[in-house]
Amino acid sequence: MSSAPSLADFVTALDKLEVRGKNWVSFKRRFTIAVRQKEVWDHFDGTTPCPVPADPAAPKAAETALIKAWQKAENTALYLLSLKIPESIY
Repeated sequence: MSSAPSLADFVTALDKLEVRGKNWVSFKRRFTIAVRQKEVWDHFDGTTPCPVPADPAAPKAAETALIKAWQKAENTALYLLSLKIPESIY
């Protein structure tokens, strides 16, 4: 039994950023908490850059797996962001 909030919880629990940014302070605080819970905050603050194989011409299986895992988390981060900001800002 998982107690982690679902994507639906993320969508309903967090208001979108207003176009003029009137709710920026509360949005930033809540968005940060939400994406930390989804374990992708490091994709927003830049602490986990995309891994690079030691030999790009012949990446090892473990390196390829790390890159794929990073890309999956990056895709999740971008998706979560796109759900909560207006198209004109995105």
